[in-house]
Amino acid sequence: MFSVYDEVKNNVFNPGRHVFTRNGSYFGVIARPQRHTLPRNIGKWGSSDLYVAMGRGNAAALASNLSTLLIPVHHGEMLPYAIQTTPTEMTLLTAYGNICLCFAEPSLLLVRGENALGLLFETDMVLHQFLRRRKDNSWEIPHSPVGSFVYTAVDGTISMDGKYDFQRLSHPKVRGEVVPNEAGEFLLAIEEFSHLGHTRDAYPCYADGLASAKADWDSYMSKMPQIPEYASARDAAGYLTWSLLAKPSILVKRPQIYNEFGKAACAWQTCQNAAAAAGNLPLALDLILSQLDHQ
Repeated sequence: MFSVYDEVKNNVFNPGRHVFTRNGSYFGVIARPQRHTLPRNIGKWGSSDLYVAMGRGNAAALASNLSTLLIPVHHGEMLPYAIQTTPTEMTLLTAYGNICLCFAEPSLLLVRGENALGLLFETDMVLHQFLRRRKDNSWEIPHSPVGSFVYTAVDGTISMDGKYDFQRLSHPKVRGEVVPNEAGEFLLAIEEFSHLGHTRDAYPCYADGLASAKADWDSYMSKMPQIPEYASARDAAGYLTWSLLAKPSILVKRPQIYNEFGKAACAWQTCQNAAAAAGNLPLALDLILSQLDHQ
């Protein structure tokens, strides 16, 4: 059991300062302090609110990148939690068990719960944003100014509630819940799309998704330099660049890098990161050439 004064040890990154995401992704998960919490205490027991955040378009620049609030529950009762991070997995530690998150693909986040834990989520939407039913156990929530998320209960059930407001031409407030199956487990898939979304016929299991993320991370780090005197900071430094890489999409023809989540690096920052990635020559060249694409 944790108290508000306890800190989770060996976190690779601070979940309030850095987004939990994956190489190539345009969205992630970030913690924000509750009203009583100092920024330095984010991640401690009962200190944080957790959001799905959009990194596409100018959402981050407009300070509108927070999309959906995620709330762990047990039989409908909201729970405090502590946050544990590795480069490939985020774990919410509660008094009743854990909820684990991993990116099975750059555009696909999997959330797994155990021991009768469930998940509430809340989303505030603006003009012309509508809650859309997709297949059974699947709903789409758009995010302004670009992009959209499809929430699918792969295991367990999902419900959504949103009242349409004619004057605001939207579903201004959406509330959903994932309920575990009879074994007390759930698996939620959150997939991000650049335009309208769709539901897949099948989704990877959590173990396969986590293995995919770990393989991608290991491949990336195998090309990063080894500096013995800074070995203790290697994973944290590697995660910073790995997580800030964005894949080609729409008008973006090559991988690019953010200087912070959702905000593209300027020319000299891109060149610095290309030099740091010299062990991965194809990536370093793509970062340099991506600037010429736009010019």
